This record gives sequence, C-alpha cells and structure tokens, in this order.
Amino acid sequence: MIQRKKYEKTLANRNSTQEQIELAIHQVERMEDYLLDKDIEIENACEEDLNEYLRHLIANGENDLEHLLNLARYYFSIGHQENYIYFTAILGGLGVIDNIKKRLFERCGQEELEGVFDGLTEPVLGTPIDEIPDFTIKLMKRLQAKLPEEVYQEVLAGNNHQLPREAMLAEKEAYEMSESLDAYLVGRHQRKVAELEKHYRENRVWFEQRITPAVIDFVKGNQEILSGVRKGNKLYITKIPYDTEKYLNAQTDVEKRYHACHCSFARKSILTDEVVPGEWCYCSAGFAKFPFEVILDRELKIELLESPLLGDLSCRFAIDLKNEK
Repeated sequence: MIQRKKYEKTLANRNSTQEQIELAIHQVERMEDYLLDKDIEIENACEEDLNEYLRHLIANGENDLEHLLNLARYYFSIGHQENYIYFTAILGGLGVIDNIKKRLFERCGQEELEGVFDGLTEPVLGTPIDEIPDFTIKLMKRLQAKLPEEVYQEVLAGNNHQLPREAMLAEKEAYEMSESLDAYLVGRHQRKVAELEKHYRENRVWFEQRITPAVIDFVKGNQEILSGVRKGNKLYITKIPYDTEKYLNAQTDVEKRYHACHCSFARKSILTDEVVPGEWCYCSAGFAKFPFEVILDRELKIELLESPLLGDLSCRFAIDLKNEK
C-alpha cells in the first residue's frame, strides 16, 4: 500500500487543495496497481519499471505535467531518493527545445527554423531518458549542416532552462559588496560548500543528487565547481558531476563520463556506440553562464573546453571577461 499519510503531509505543505490531494493520491494508486499486476511493489520499482509505466501513460495520453509531478512528489515524500531523482531527470528538460527554437527564430528567422525542425519528431513529456538522445543526435546534425558553427553555438548557449533572474539577485548583491570579482568567487564557493554541508546534515537531496562527505570534499578541492576561478580575462567554470557520489566511485572512464553528464537529452548516449555531438554542450554552457550574466549585468560569451560527450571526464567552460573591469 502507498504511504498515504506521508504523501498527504507533503501535499498539504504545498498548500494543495483537498481536490488536488485526492487526484494526486489516485494517480499514485493507479501506478501502484499497474506495478502490482507485474508483482512489483511501488517502493521497489526500478528505472526500467518506471520507464515502462511512462510509456503506458504516453500511450493513453496521460503524460501531463501535473501527473508526473505528483509521481515525483510521492517518491520525495517517502524518502525514496533514487526514484525522486529519476523523475527530476525526466522533467529536467522541460521547455529546453522550445527555448532553443525561439532563439533560433530570433537569430536566423522562420526559414532557418523550419529548415532545422521540419519533420523532426520531438520527444514528448515523459519520454524515457534512454530514448531521447536519438532526437538530440538528429537535431545536432541538422544544426551543424545548416548553420555556421558560431551561430548554432550562440543559439544553443541561452538560458534554455528559463532560470529566473530573481533567483540570482542575492548573489549579485554579494558581488557588488565584494572587493573584487576574485574575492566574490572565493565567497561564492564557500557559500555553496556550506549549502552542501547543510543538505548532508539534513539528509536532503541537493537538486538531483545525494550529498556525502566525499562529495563535499570533492567540491571543496576545486573552486571552479559551483563558483569559478579567474585567470587573466577568462573565468573558468567546471560543473559539478550530475551524480558526484557515483562519479567518485566509478571504475571506468565511461562510467565517470556518464555520471558527470547532467543532460537528459544526451547522457544515456555515453553508454552507446553513437554519442551525441559534443557541441550540444553549448546548451549546458548557457546554463553555466547565466548566473554571471545576472551578476555582471550583460550577456557573456562562453567557450566549451571539456565535455563527457567529447571523451573528457568533466564539463568545463571559459567565460570571456575581456570587456569587464
């Protein structure tokens, strides 16, 4: 049986109405019934089981956002971190392709937009992650065939996840109160490490990953992670691995590359014979530079230096600061 009281408490804390709570519980109970028909307890469902259920929802036109969020919230409420993280990965690409299309239209016009996307079937909401890279490979091949390199890099390197500017304003204030950019970067790194330590003490998932002492030590040892290091007119940033705990325990470079990659549109391809082209990571570059665009009040240029899609063990970028005082 589902853990109804824990779930109701989570939903009530979100100020859900009684009608919303009953709908959410009904949707989880339906998943439970589906899994029980296959002799699988809902708490024991693995990624393959969840993928199969998502395909079932898609086939029946029930893959709406609130439905998937309700399933994610259930696993969050019972402390099933692995399956909660699974759903955050499924939902993590929401709106990304629409924003890339918008940037492509604004940069190149309707004709180029149609030339890239016409006849290209986009993954629907809830598509299992291992089925998405095929789309990304086709999209990248079209972008590379139809647009100059600097153009498609610029198109990809936007705020495609639609991070809210307001969420960065506290960091902007911290920057403005710092003696220099370098001093700000040191302070930013210290604040981020403290945030990880708090999540560890409270046994809470930090974005899509579990925090351990080893994860904290790993981040502490590299200021480029969750902050940056300025060298001359370049600001160097290294992304924290998607699953740092598994990254640190990986036995092979392929495993490390897989656990380093955040992108639901690409990461599964690292385990296959055809990997998504590395320049897709300019989308990740846009995510990485956006906080600094808010802090510095201007659009920034960024260069991809390393990518797990290119065979590297990390995602690393350089932001151009040559016009910054």
